Amino acid sequence: MRYITYISNDAAQSTGGLMPKIRECRECGEEFDSNSKWKREVKGYINVCPWCTEEMGGDPAPEIRGFVTGSGKMQDISFVRFESKEEANQYKKAWYAASGGGAIRNGHRLNKIKYEHAGHNGGNPNHKGKA
Repeated sequence: MRYITYISNDAAQSTGGLMPKIRECRECGEEFDSNSKWKREVKGYINVCPWCTEEMGGDPAPEIRGFVTGSGKMQDISFVRFESKEEANQYKKAWYAASGGGAIRNGHRLNKIKYEHAGHNGGNPNHKGKA
């Protein structure tokens, strides 16, 4: 049996200023606090307790980051999916280390990291109707 400690408003600071939100786990049926520090650390589905999330191998969500190129009204944003947080951090470091954008950013450091484009939103080159 797992036990939950209920806290007062003054003690809510231990959960990051959030009041407890008691939910029932869809996997085991036990009650848990979805606003607890532990639940926020292990992440996972909101209706699965941290115990079950850890038993299932952690957060199943992919690591997705957004990267911006261009400036002013012509900015593009690419959403890139990675297999791990470490790969996402490596890509981000290589992305910001490369200057000039475009062909320079498509260099060898970025190609060594496994990623997949999840989405792209390009700027409108005809933003003033001068096509």
